[in-house]
Amino acid sequence: MNIKKYKMTSSIASIMLVFVIVTTICLSPYFVYGYEHKNGVVTGDNVNVRTGIGTSYEKLKYGDKNVQLSNGHAVTIIDEGKASDGSLWYKVSFSYDVATLVGYMHSDYIEIKETITYEPDEDFEKYLEEQKFPDSYKEPLRALHAKYPKWVFIADYHDYTWDEVLAGESEIGRSLVSMNSISSWKSTDKKAYNWETGKWYGFDGGSWAAASEELVAYCLDPRNFLDEKSVFQFEALSYNSDIHTSAGLKSVIAGTFMANTRIENNMLYNTAIMNAAKQSGVSPYNLAVRIIQEQGTNGSGKCISGTVAGYEGYYNFFNIGAYAANGNNAVINGLIYASSGTTYNRPWNTRYASIVGGAQYLGSGYINQGQDTLYYQKFDLVGIPYNHQYMTHILAPSLEGPRMSEAYTDKMKQDTALVFKIPVYKDMPKEVAPCPTGDGSPNNALSALNVTGYNLTPTFNKFTYEYSLIVKNSVSSVNVKATALDSTATVSGVGKKKLKVGSNTIKINVTANNGSIKTYVITIVRQSDDEVVDDSTELPTDTDQNTEVTTEVETEKPKPSMKTKYTISDDLYISGVAPDTTVAEAKKKFTIKNATVKIIDNEGLEAKDKTVVGTGFKYIIYDLDGKKNKTYKFVIYGDVSGEGVIDIKDLLYVKLHILEKKKLKGAKLMAANACHTDEEVTIKDLLYVKLHILEKMYIVQ
Repeated sequence: MNIKKYKMTSSIASIMLVFVIVTTICLSPYFVYGYEHKNGVVTGDNVNVRTGIGTSYEKLKYGDKNVQLSNGHAVTIIDEGKASDGSLWYKVSFSYDVATLVGYMHSDYIEIKETITYEPDEDFEKYLEEQKFPDSYKEPLRALHAKYPKWVFIADYHDYTWDEVLAGESEIGRSLVSMNSISSWKSTDKKAYNWETGKWYGFDGGSWAAASEELVAYCLDPRNFLDEKSVFQFEALSYNSDIHTSAGLKSVIAGTFMANTRIENNMLYNTAIMNAAKQSGVSPYNLAVRIIQEQGTNGSGKCISGTVAGYEGYYNFFNIGAYAANGNNAVINGLIYASSGTTYNRPWNTRYASIVGGAQYLGSGYINQGQDTLYYQKFDLVGIPYNHQYMTHILAPSLEGPRMSEAYTDKMKQDTALVFKIPVYKDMPKEVAPCPTGDGSPNNALSALNVTGYNLTPTFNKFTYEYSLIVKNSVSSVNVKATALDSTATVSGVGKKKLKVGSNTIKINVTANNGSIKTYVITIVRQSDDEVVDDSTELPTDTDQNTEVTTEVETEKPKPSMKTKYTISDDLYISGVAPDTTVAEAKKKFTIKNATVKIIDNEGLEAKDKTVVGTGFKYIIYDLDGKKNKTYKFVIYGDVSGEGVIDIKDLLYVKLHILEKKKLKGAKLMAANACHTDEEVTIKDLLYVKLHILEKMYIVQ
């Protein structure tokens, strides 16, 4: 391809005079002459900002908290200087919360962004089209191509939607982040965050929290990492003797405990890792980065100390099997793995044995199985997805990628046809997922909500956000009261509320300390003078409700098939399921051959056997290659909330739909049609649900 038509230009013209205005929490104002501003992004995790050049200066504060910036945070470099130790520091301006702050950061944690102008290259444009890269990928790829014309970018399409993968990777415990991270990086799911205490539950020994869906989305979105350093998380990791050299490896381990250091038999780490690469088929650069990631730049990880009591003389450089379980901490389990078994060169009673054996483990278990990029070793999409991930640290690929890029000199990058496999998902959002930056308490729940003198439907629960109430025509106003669960949160929308005849919507907003808002809604219906509910509506006779349907599902050979006594519609809905049916009971109704199956709940998680099947649950069939074959959705008539039972909450949902306050769709809309007609959901369906709850009649499934 002809790719020499691009050239580099400065991003901003030289600015002769800049006057920096700072607030009381920033530095004293002063003039900067002749410094050309540059755009940059932060490349570290929770990097401190200082009030001056060097670590001897205090950390910059915002309010009463230290300011920390993390991967992807944009900054403007407005000056630079050298600390007493000779290191380069940048003076940066950046957005933080609702303020613009100024401080100093070490240059190691900031990547300067160059702006590239170019004329279209017909060959490369044609290649992008052939690869079917979405438009949102093309601009950064053009920039990379302009600077490194020999690089090869492969669009790696997956048969999963963006929402499916995001839900799978956001499952609690699957993606973790440091407990010390800002609050917006940590999940507030009930399984991850204690809303009563305002504390996060600890994972993997207690120092890790479940990552928030927003952070997972940021790390999962490949478009966030298509710059010349971060793109290396997509580099193909198989060993290539034409690319991977001893000299390149020395660049990777420079400044770490492995640089010019010898292990057993007077062997250098550099030599040991190169040997491991050749035997395992894994890139030596990746092996080195993995060791640094797991054991630290100074090699302080306990799994390689060789001195842990009871496991003296054993080593586990890649922390394989090192996770808390069975009453042991991660280090002990890692050393149990190192000291037992005979596969992968075990027992690892020398450093060399651990490095070579660990490399073989990575090669056979991951890289040679298709998880051949840093990205895919975290976000596993091979076979049945998400079940074979090398790491749980959500930031690991984005942290390891830039270090991998340091393995290559700029000349090597120019001269080498490096291959990058870049994931593409179905139905990706048009906008690139942003990195969450908010901090402070995320608690925006209520501890109490009531309308004086009345009972809300359903009974108050801090995780239930919609309520209803019917009052007589004589009631012209009500008094709404609410109390925030967290003392730092604020509540609005309460007090005396006038009511008109008909439907009234009252919104109570709870604003957390970090600025996030949760809205509770009360729908109050003020009756007219002549409004009467007729409970004597004639009920239709029961016909054709016991039809048995057998459905065959065909795929590539071998063919999985499903036989069921439940009713399956042409649009892949499963009905005929009784309320309170468990997952285990539902599974018994199906015969599956040459396939595997999962039932997924309404939170996108695989449902446990004792879980009650609800409307909207998915029955997903995978073929023997682990590829999704077909997806069915359960419909339980009357169960509009998706909880598998028919109760007052379902009555509310049907009512809100009829009042056009909250329209139902898909499986939930079908479930609201309790009369089993093809007509719109009406008051008759509402009556059916009401009579079912009162046990005066039961909705036929």
